[in-house]
Amino acid sequence: MQDEAIIVIGLGQTGQSVARYFHANKIAFQVCDSRSTPPQLADFKQQFPKVNVYCGDLDPQRLCKATQLVVSPGVSIHTPAIQAAKRAGVEVIGDIELFVRQCSKPIVAITGSNGKTTVTSLVGSMARVAGRNVAVGGNIGQPALDLLSSVFDLCVLELSSFQLETTPSLQAAVAVNLNVSEDHLDRYASYQEYIAAKLHIYQHAAIKVINLDDPAAWQNVDLTNPTYGFSLNEAYPQSDSMHIITPKDLQGLDITQYYQHQILNMLAAWCLGTAINLPESSMLEAIQHFSELPHRCQLVVSYQGVDWINDSKATNVGSALSALSSIGERIDHKIILIAGGEGKGADFSPLTSSLTKFCKAVVLLGKDKLLLAAIVPPEIETIFVTSLHEAVSIAQQLAVAGDAVLLSPACASTDMFKNYIERGEQFAHIVMGIIDDQQNNPR
Repeated sequence: MQDEAIIVIGLGQTGQSVARYFHANKIAFQVCDSRSTPPQLADFKQQFPKVNVYCGDLDPQRLCKATQLVVSPGVSIHTPAIQAAKRAGVEVIGDIELFVRQCSKPIVAITGSNGKTTVTSLVGSMARVAGRNVAVGGNIGQPALDLLSSVFDLCVLELSSFQLETTPSLQAAVAVNLNVSEDHLDRYASYQEYIAAKLHIYQHAAIKVINLDDPAAWQNVDLTNPTYGFSLNEAYPQSDSMHIITPKDLQGLDITQYYQHQILNMLAAWCLGTAINLPESSMLEAIQHFSELPHRCQLVVSYQGVDWINDSKATNVGSALSALSSIGERIDHKIILIAGGEGKGADFSPLTSSLTKFCKAVVLLGKDKLLLAAIVPPEIETIFVTSLHEAVSIAQQLAVAGDAVLLSPACASTDMFKNYIERGEQFAHIVMGIIDDQQNNPR
């Protein structure tokens, strides 16, 4: 096969889905991966023995000879070799761009620093209850290109900032940027550049949904076409030019049983579902039967009056802030927070006021624990640990009835764990182990 024209960069889950797509469509390609020995290399070579794979530092000369680079989200398009190819006129896109060029069905596009997986899953559930043949994927579950082999009349995509910056042709039927908070600043030159990448989701969208409580998430967006807005403020002033959804519109739901961030997710999903004409009865039924996703403010156990909560998916400051306020407002006493990991260049200082209000102790671990410690108020006890097991043990000693122990790291997990899922699973396992030990060996 001639393979000079198209180069797939990255051999992770996304890169492999791109390879399957090109192979199925008899499109020649080659693969480059900056790692010397990608974990999936042997399996890939067995599946695609005729495809050339080049591992190690990206070769700008090779990339500049291509006509198209399909870059995986895990690879920065600001990598010098990719930038050189771009200057040479090579098209630089991602897997979502390939998908939208082939997909003729309406797309619901969802991004945000926090909550996008939950909202994507919930909208998918709403559509299924309504009898729609819906495909759900992107940055969640199945890679988008794998969805093309199925039959659907509606597609709901979770999209990261990395995917959006390589998807110029997205024309969503309805799009939302749920919120913004500092994240991925190891990949962006500034917070504003990160926000700008998120706002790509609104380009060419037929209907735009905005979070009225977070203006930074839609600053400078043209709102002249049909727009829906959502807010936690039930008294938010109504507008002739915008359909506004607040908690009072969630008829039939007892919202007092939900955390604040959960209500926001419901409001966003309700707006998106309304925009694509899903019946209110179907949306209500989906919410009533929707289980919160694992590792997102998930109650592991309540024992001796203490709630143990797994929020391992809080990989940035905004998500941790949401968890602190949602949980802190509902418990009788205080939070013992377990936090730390790979901070990705974020500014942790926005956490300070919430720590003052809701926490009595902070247990810190991981690569950036000293950076986190610097913003903890002096009146809050700060404990450094070297393992998650030690963190849970210390928290157990500090907690009394009415408290909550919250794992909400505000950081990525990859300095100590494979991913946030492994971190959350280990937390739950350690918590249950300590409780079992207490029950079996009472003192």
